[in-house]
Amino acid sequence: MTTDLNRLPLMAAASILAFAAASVAASAAITVTTAEITGGKLVVEGTRTGGAATIRLDDQFNDGVNGAGAFAFSLDYLPPDCIVDLKEIGGLNATATAVIGNCGPKGLNAKGGWKNTTNYVANDVVAFGGSSFRAKRANLNVTPGTSGADWEVLAKKGAPGIQGATGPQGEPGAVGETGATGEAGPPGPAGPTGATGPTGPAGATGATGPQGTSGVVNVANNSSPGFNPTTTTALLTGPVSFTVVAGQKVSMVATKAFGSTMAGGGSGLTLWPCYQVSPGGQIFTQGSNMAGLAVPLNGRVTFTVSWNFTGLAAGTYNFGMCGAASSGPAASSWNNNDWGYVSATLVN
Repeated sequence: MTTDLNRLPLMAAASILAFAAASVAASAAITVTTAEITGGKLVVEGTRTGGAATIRLDDQFNDGVNGAGAFAFSLDYLPPDCIVDLKEIGGLNATATAVIGNCGPKGLNAKGGWKNTTNYVANDVVAFGGSSFRAKRANLNVTPGTSGADWEVLAKKGAPGIQGATGPQGEPGAVGETGATGEAGPPGPAGPTGATGPTGPAGATGATGPQGTSGVVNVANNSSPGFNPTTTTALLTGPVSFTVVAGQKVSMVATKAFGSTMAGGGSGLTLWPCYQVSPGGQIFTQGSNMAGLAVPLNGRVTFTVSWNFTGLAAGTYNFGMCGAASSGPAASSWNNNDWGYVSATLVN
């Protein structure tokens, strides 16, 4: 014989928990060993005889049965009536029911007048149309009295009472005090726009402003054989020289052909755009570099660098292409170089 605890009041169900658990274990394939609220969780554990399957709790939560036939639920879930139903899915469809220890059934939750924008849950109570209704399940925008699956009548509105007799005429009340003067009304609408007046006379022509400075100050070019790379960073093209005023800028493009007649060709060449404090002063390379450049035996390759030089202090500078070769055999491998060309523009 199987006892259905869902059909019993909570107190009666609690009193026969031991009998129900023994009956389930004897006649069904699911045995419940733990069913309680502990540590803020619903904990239900047990075993299932036979092959592996899935156990479903209250048709909402699933747990797989392991190879030893054990299952365990630990959920953020409070059964409304402190009773859970367990069902085997994918096996022999065995069932079991358990009363949850340390659990009290939920009471009614008064929610005031029904609103179509409120999310209601089971046991919420609302007032609507003079009656009160209890939510049977979670719902939104379901009018009470239109769906028996969502709402049930808790207290129905009574029939209108009989019209009472008219009471006697009361004594006239005293004359009330004169009310305060009301506030002024809002301003009236704006009047129509007046006609456009005549066009005034043209004003006098303003004075001519001063002549602005020219953007381009100087343009220069240089073509020459230049120099062969060594292990020391140096100008490899014949430079273009400018005397610069603080705040002026220089835009430069430099090109040179490099080659080698050495076995294995030229290798290990690094190139930069650069400027040199003139005459013969310190060299400053700009930006990142083109490193590890190489050419084949008896070959030549043209390389180009360009840069916009800014932030220069007043003085005279040489502008061009700088470079250096790696130490070792690479230092002397660049022995078949051709002319270089440098074009530069000095601007304000």
